[in-house]
Amino acid sequence: MLARLALATRFSPSPAAHQACHATLFPGNCRDLSQSGRPVRLVARWKRPPRHEIYMSKRSRSRRKSDPDKTGVSELVSPNKDGSDVSLAPTRRKFIQGSGLILAGSAIAGAGLSPARAAHAIGSDTIKIGLVGCGWRGTAAAISTMNTASSDTSANGVKLVAMADMFEHAVQTAYRTIKGRVAARDPADCDHVARFSGLDGFRGVIDSDADLVILATPPVFRPDHFSLAVESGKQVFMERPVAVDAAGVNQILEAGKVAQSKGLSVAVGLQRRHDLRTMECVDAIHGGILGDLQYAKAYWKGSTSPVQPQRDKESQLEYELRNWRHFRSHSGDLINEHQVQTLDLFNHIFGDHPAIACGQGGLSPAVNGEEQGSGSGPDVFDHHAVEFTYPSGVSLFLQCQRQSLSQRHSKSLRVIEAVHGSKGVCDLVTGTIRDLSGKKIWQSSSNSSKGNGQQMQLDHFVKSLREGVQVNELDYAAKSTLTAILGTVASYRGDSVKWDDLGQS
Repeated sequence: MLARLALATRFSPSPAAHQACHATLFPGNCRDLSQSGRPVRLVARWKRPPRHEIYMSKRSRSRRKSDPDKTGVSELVSPNKDGSDVSLAPTRRKFIQGSGLILAGSAIAGAGLSPARAAHAIGSDTIKIGLVGCGWRGTAAAISTMNTASSDTSANGVKLVAMADMFEHAVQTAYRTIKGRVAARDPADCDHVARFSGLDGFRGVIDSDADLVILATPPVFRPDHFSLAVESGKQVFMERPVAVDAAGVNQILEAGKVAQSKGLSVAVGLQRRHDLRTMECVDAIHGGILGDLQYAKAYWKGSTSPVQPQRDKESQLEYELRNWRHFRSHSGDLINEHQVQTLDLFNHIFGDHPAIACGQGGLSPAVNGEEQGSGSGPDVFDHHAVEFTYPSGVSLFLQCQRQSLSQRHSKSLRVIEAVHGSKGVCDLVTGTIRDLSGKKIWQSSSNSSKGNGQQMQLDHFVKSLREGVQVNELDYAAKSTLTAILGTVASYRGDSVKWDDLGQS
């Protein structure tokens, strides 16, 4: 069991974050996206949450009654071509038949078991997907999932049936992007898509007839969304990280147990484990080509989306969610949101999670403007330097820096990932290994391209769903997220933090 992280008080969610975390908000007003906001019949209504879970002032409540479009929370439904509404009645197919279970992660490895066919195979049936979180990660994941159909001509393909985001414009943009990318293959794959917006919009996707749900919202929402998806019997692909604190990771693992008992598959967007070049490097390292492993280094210097200024009459919560990567309570900071992918790779290479981390970091107003670090402005660090020490004694030196706006196009932006051993060095970026004299002694035979790992991962995931093989990637995903949290807290403290201090028992 994982206890709540209580190491750094600065890391505790803000009041706005607490509001965001309670995603079980009041039902929104129904609007038709395709006809300029013309009101249509509410086709799904959810139980009103307890009073303490409703964060809505009297002023906002009265404004909602008079003008629903100004509340920022709404349910959006697209009608069918015949004018009828898309039904959100629970008509999804029931995948799981029988009581066979799969043990995941370390349990599989420890018992020497191979994945069993615990779930009902979808076979060649069309897989219906729902998207929660319409940013670039969610949009890319949806496109990659729908592209899996082109690799299996015997199957009926993958169809998008529902999508949701906090912001209506994000839903619209993602829908146009996805439809533009897949329409050439089969326009019907994007027909009759129910679209929702608002903090409660995700419920429309969960209550749709989607077989597979993609969770790609800011990670603060991941535990609640995942729990509800599992409760509704959905197969899940979720983006990394799985949470922003240890309490969230604990909730993910508890929901994961329910997913196992239901025979549901869960994949996490740590696609480096599916990238051919990267995995060939890992296999070579595990084969002993580097000799005894001594240390590793991972340096990232790049740029992320700039902070967008707060708009007139925009709430603090809306402002934070539009800039979620720049707020600790929503993203978990730079290491958790961005470098968790790298940490997962090195955990895989070393076969364990670190025992201790020692770090330091900071933030500069010059990176994102004068609001950086202010009471209501962005509060993530823009640079971290952390040394992770693994139980074997091997250390990983991680440095990451987010560049200022003036440096976004600088040639100094670069990524370094390398493992040093007694016989040589492996460059994970180029897929090469050199001996101590600098001579190349090994080269990966696979090409690596942007997005290749994600496409391979989703190809494998969809194939497993069709064949009825249960997938569960929560074990290593949870450990990698906790590794990122460990490094973040060490950086905040400017001191060393032990793994056991995170509440692992």
